[in-house]
Amino acid sequence: MQRFVFVLAAGLMAASGAANAQPRAGFTTIDNPGGGHILTASLPGSDAATSAALIDMLRRVHAWFGVRPEVRAVLVTPDGGTAIASFAEQAGNAKVIGLVIAAAGATPHGAVVYDEVRRLPQTLGPMLNRLAALVPASPNALPLTRQTFPEDSGSIGVPQGWTLTSPGQGKFLVKGPKGEIVLSGLAFTAFIPGSFMAETTLQLREQGYPSTGAVAFASYQADPLQDALAVAQSLASQQNQPPLRVVKVIADQVLGQFAGATIAYLELVQDAEDGKGPFHVSAQVMIMPPAPQGEWFLSYLMLATAPEPEADAIRPTILAILNSLQLNQQVLAAERLEKQQLLNSFMQTMQQREDAMDREAAAFDRVIRGASVVADANTGKHYETPYDVETVLLSANPDRFHEVPVAEYIKGVDY
Repeated sequence: MQRFVFVLAAGLMAASGAANAQPRAGFTTIDNPGGGHILTASLPGSDAATSAALIDMLRRVHAWFGVRPEVRAVLVTPDGGTAIASFAEQAGNAKVIGLVIAAAGATPHGAVVYDEVRRLPQTLGPMLNRLAALVPASPNALPLTRQTFPEDSGSIGVPQGWTLTSPGQGKFLVKGPKGEIVLSGLAFTAFIPGSFMAETTLQLREQGYPSTGAVAFASYQADPLQDALAVAQSLASQQNQPPLRVVKVIADQVLGQFAGATIAYLELVQDAEDGKGPFHVSAQVMIMPPAPQGEWFLSYLMLATAPEPEADAIRPTILAILNSLQLNQQVLAAERLEKQQLLNSFMQTMQQREDAMDREAAAFDRVIRGASVVADANTGKHYETPYDVETVLLSANPDRFHEVPVAEYIKGVDY
């Protein structure tokens, strides 16, 4: 989110000449081939105050939909120049959610991105990237060389001397020579201490079974900043590192709720007490509350860090890196499909194993009780029959009755 805050503050709406639809409610639209809706507007009637620009934008959203938007949360940048509001609205038969962005100054301007609730997780990133692509890179940013992700799910600009890694599915991690980090897609599983999942994981570790991925042991506090810090502290402790020290909290804003998860923007200065000094951290996080067995999840939709003394100088380069991100939606869709197919195959295999165990258990139970399953060829029905009755049926009419093998048991009928 930070990248788009600064992008808009730098004059995104100056590029709104690329809009291609007739204005309505003071908006013009920008095509987004991947879906969703992008609206832009200049706000000549607003004064230079950020609050006035945001109110003007919300009035236009009201006029666009014909009803007042339900504002969920508002974020204002530390310099006070840009405001972002998350909102929900009923558009016809569909529930939509989105962001309203308003930038003040000499020429106030704004933008809106929105889509149906079920689709926004896939379309929000591309829409924001489409907006960012309209803005030229800051002259203070380092030159970038475009690098493609290994599985061709996208590409991103990387400065000379910085390195890129990508685990796939559009996720990336760019590291700078001074400890700078720019990433998207990092996710952690956290277990509440004393919960079933926490105790099970610790027992498996004691038995020599390592955890898959980074696992944190932290209580869920329903506070994005405290939850993020708790996960970081747990991971540092497991690696025998000193606890993180929070030097200053700059922003701690909930942007909204989606499918039960909380999305928030965090900005702070922290020191890992590793001799490298304090770092400026900006992050957009999504936190899923605990499941009954005690696990909850923290995902970094975006994270950027830089040494605090040089944060202002490095910021244009970080924003240029984020703004350069281009995703290949076809490859991502294929990867999601492949992942879903693998999950379906795994679940099918597990179901088959469970069914086989249930069939064997039912057959063993019948052996103990002296019974079996007999099928009637005339009706197709199966009957549980004592051994002595089965013998009579099969002897009297072998063409009509036969014993059903365990492998042919019907679920819900024979077991």
